Amino acid sequence: MSRSFRNLGVLVSTAALCVGVSAFEGRAEVTEPTTPQSPGQHRAVTDRTGGYSISVAANGWSFPRPRVGVGHGPGPDVPLRGELVAEHVLTATAAFDRQSYRNGDIALLVLTVTNGGRAAVPGVTGSFDEDGGTAVDLGDLRYPGPGVTLPPGGTRTVQVRLPVDDHRADLGRIRVSGAFGSPPFGEGSAGASALARVPGRRAARVEGLLAVRRASASDVAGALTSRPLPGAEVHLRDQVTGAVLVRDTTDEQGRFGFSDVPVGLHDTGVVGPWEIASGKDFPVSAGGDPGVRLVLVEPGPEQPDPDSTTLATTSPEVGTAAPTTPSDAGSGLAGTGTGASWRALAGLLALLTGALLVAAARRGRT
Repeated sequence: MSRSFRNLGVLVSTAALCVGVSAFEGRAEVTEPTTPQSPGQHRAVTDRTGGYSISVAANGWSFPRPRVGVGHGPGPDVPLRGELVAEHVLTATAAFDRQSYRNGDIALLVLTVTNGGRAAVPGVTGSFDEDGGTAVDLGDLRYPGPGVTLPPGGTRTVQVRLPVDDHRADLGRIRVSGAFGSPPFGEGSAGASALARVPGRRAARVEGLLAVRRASASDVAGALTSRPLPGAEVHLRDQVTGAVLVRDTTDEQGRFGFSDVPVGLHDTGVVGPWEIASGKDFPVSAGGDPGVRLVLVEPGPEQPDPDSTTLATTSPEVGTAAPTTPSDAGSGLAGTGTGASWRALAGLLALLTGALLVAAARRGRT
């Protein structure tokens, strides 16, 4: 005997957005196809009684997955209402009005969110933070809302003024990242980030350890089972200007170090057939000892030696819209050395090893 879900209603703004509805019999794991009956209406026919869950395939939309029972009487009517998935229709941008600022300036951050879909998106909110977790005030777009409704093709712009103080000058940068979204927030969001420099200050010394990570290992296991990489050239490149600031060659223990380093957010570069697996971002600040930075690499495409003429030797005028010359002179080759920071790293690795051994022993007893 045949039983059916009569008039399975899919309630979206445009029926064409619904590309398929399926009914799944939970116990037998049998899929029963559905056929369109009228705009937004689908019908599934089955000869098996029992509990079924309903799933809807509609690009850019999120639907609940209700569970219904099919017995020997008339089949149930199941209305479903979809919600737009933000990541399919929302786009976001973030930008500062300048690439560089001086201490005492006001940095202007411009954030935008645009609805590229064919229907209005309600409840749009966002959450953006500076490095260190300081929240950016988004006004009526502040999460958790209630937020704003973006019409099709609509854009909302938020301008935030951030004072460039001593803290940001010590960091050498202002970096803001976050996302805009709409309920249900678990269905994705539109992210964006922006970075500006605050050049001028320098760190006396930064040190690192370069090692080859064991293949298919987690970050922790990769650190513990890695082997030092001696004789490799390591350099730092400014993330905003692209200028190579400093460079060094690792010693027999894979250690490297740079002296008199411009503050800011830099990229780690390694010359040779290596790809950086962990430690690409290399933030340098003026305050305090940052400790030893662990950089893990894996075999990868050949990375060329950057032209030595790209080492920064001049500082551009700060506060310009788009500096075209490298900035903040580097110190050239820097020697390596041992000290308390190396002993701290060794102690940290020893603690991680102990933790893994304890965890393994506990699993063995269970």
